[in-house]
Amino acid sequence: MKKSNSATASSFYIDDGSTSGSFDNRETVTDASIPSLTVEQLKQHAARKSASVASAVYGHIRALRALGRTEVNTVEIADALSLPLDEVHSAITALKRKGTKGL
Repeated sequence: MKKSNSATASSFYIDDGSTSGSFDNRETVTDASIPSLTVEQLKQHAARKSASVASAVYGHIRALRALGRTEVNTVEIADALSLPLDEVHSAITALKRKGTKGL
């Protein structure tokens, strides 16, 4: 990492994809170039993500039912969707709270 003159800015390099083997084709990125997010924006992102996970979990359950399955466990869902188990549990809880039928 290259040292910066500013005490608050840290920097790192991004490879430009060049295969020349030269280190002269690097772009410096500092903290100042990274956009900052408000707490409200972070909450909105988390809400969108949890809604997306819930939709994926519900879609997977419906697909299994369409194939004739009557029982499915959360570990199987988590493995199939490559999600952490706690996110699957949270999604199912949210779906039940909303009154989704068939859970």
